[in-house]
This record gives sequence, C-alpha cells and structure tokens, in this order.
Amino acid sequence: MMTSSSTAIVDLLSDTGSDSDVQIVAWDDIAKASTFFKVADALLTGRKHGSPALDDQRNLLASFLGHPGKDYFTGERVTQFDQVAAQLKATHSATTTTLKKNWNQTYAAEKLALVLCLVKKEDMEKKVPAAASMPKSTRSSSKKKSTKKSTTKKSTNLHRAIHNLKKVYNPVYTKYQEAKKAEANKKNRTPSLNHQKSGLRLQDSVQFRRSDACLSNCPVCNHGNTMALSKHSDTNAENERRRREAGNDSFEGVSMMVGCYCFQLQSGNEDDCPCQVVFEEKNRQVIALATAKNKARENGRQCKCVLSCIFICLSTIYCSYTL
Repeated sequence: MMTSSSTAIVDLLSDTGSDSDVQIVAWDDIAKASTFFKVADALLTGRKHGSPALDDQRNLLASFLGHPGKDYFTGERVTQFDQVAAQLKATHSATTTTLKKNWNQTYAAEKLALVLCLVKKEDMEKKVPAAASMPKSTRSSSKKKSTKKSTTKKSTNLHRAIHNLKKVYNPVYTKYQEAKKAEANKKNRTPSLNHQKSGLRLQDSVQFRRSDACLSNCPVCNHGNTMALSKHSDTNAENERRRREAGNDSFEGVSMMVGCYCFQLQSGNEDDCPCQVVFEEKNRQVIALATAKNKARENGRQCKCVLSCIFICLSTIYCSYTL
C-alpha cells in the first residue's frame, strides 16, 4: 500500500509536472526538479548575493533537530519534513570534525533548499487569498479587526527555526531577483523597468489621482493610468543640488519614478489590466520602443513555430496519403 510520504508532489512550485503525466517518485526528487529548489541550492552552495556562511547553514540545520513537522506543516508535508529531520539526525555528530565532514557545503545547501521548498508550498496554501493576486491598492492590505477567534497555531520552536531561515534566506533571494531584473532590463533594453512581482509596490503608498495622471500612456500596457510617485519640485531640487556640487563638471541627474495604476483600477471584467510597473520618466520612450520590439520579436517566433507545426502536419498527411 502506498503511504503519503511515497506519493508524488505534482508541480511542487508550479513549474514542473501536470495531471496527465503523474509519476510515483520520491517527493524530494520532484522538489529537486523545481526551479525554486535549483535557485536556492545554487545561491546557498555558491555563497552568492550574501548567502550565509557554511557554519551559519549548519546552525540553521541543527535548529530543526528534535522538532516534529506537525509543529509547522500540515498534510503530507509533515511526513516529508520528518524525513528530512531524520536524515539530519542520522548524520549529526557532536564531534566537530565528523559534523563538518557529514554536513559539508553540498549537503547543507541541499537540505536547506528542501526545507525552503516545503515552507514555500506550506505558506502558499495557507495564504487565502494569495497576496500576489490581490487587485486592490496593497498586497498586504490593512488588518481589519475581526470578532472571529484566531485559528493561528501557537508559536513553536520549529516556527522560530523556520522564521530564522526565512530571515536569512529572503534577503539573499531578493538580491538575486534584483540582479536578474537588472540583467533582463539590460538584455531587453528596458532600463529602470520594474514589474514588482513581489513585495510592496511603490504605488501602495501614493494614492492615484486622475487629475495628476501623466499625459503619456504606460510604455508596457499602453494605458493612460500612469502617475508620478514623487513631486516635480523634489526632483528639481535634488538636481539643482547635484548641479551646485558638481560646479563646472558634468553630473548625473535624477528622474522621477512613475508607476502604472492599472492594477488598482480593475472592475472585475475579463479585460482588466494587471499592470503595476514602475520606471524612471526619462526612460519612458526607450522602454516603450524596446517593449514593442520585444513583443514583435516574440510574435515572430510564435508564428514561425505555428508554421513549422502546420508544415509537419501537412507533411505527415501527405506521406500517409501517398503510402
């Protein structure tokens, strides 16, 4: 009989698998195939973007020992975490030399990445509704007082251990995303463009006013719902200060940040636009031209792919007919 720990986690982090190709494999194999795991493992192994040192990673792993998975996780993830904890216990040693040998960089990064996968999946299922899909002004909407009794679990040692793991890893992952965004902007020639796919949006702290909307449309969605996120006078004052400090030398001026408020103005229709990008005003035209070129290039690739499929189908039909 199959146990819950031996069944597959399909599409652990929404980037692998489908209902039509379910395979019964170890859950950690599915996790290791996910993009999230690969990124976490690479960041922790390569010590990139300020990731913790090996000794700190060992301390994080040790904080999971002796705590049952039910103290934080639910469902099948309880057993899955307990499996990871059992492996850690089996390889742990009070002798420093043995511990360093068993918990080397590869091992520590792998186990931490597995725990991060379980934590992410658990947190995603606990979020109702998912913060990233909220159409209104803020992802972290103001907490309303409720008369309902809280069902939140009491904080445990495992809660605190996972909190410490997040506290260490989240800034590393944020820096990785920023570097990835900068690389994408360089590749796509869209300087300063930020899609703000995670965290608080800059627009969340500035109320949209139709009277102050920019005359030019958004360079990404082409809708007329963009607005400056700071005052013109503040930008002018900063540039004047830089000009005085530079004297006769050239100086690098600043430009206002502008945000698209389409995500705030949704009415529940199918054609609502979720655009929430921010960018520097001075780059508006450059971003618009680059975005148009990138879309045309992508549409061209899709057309070539469709034409190739049609050609293959027609060739197959012709061969079948001639035979």
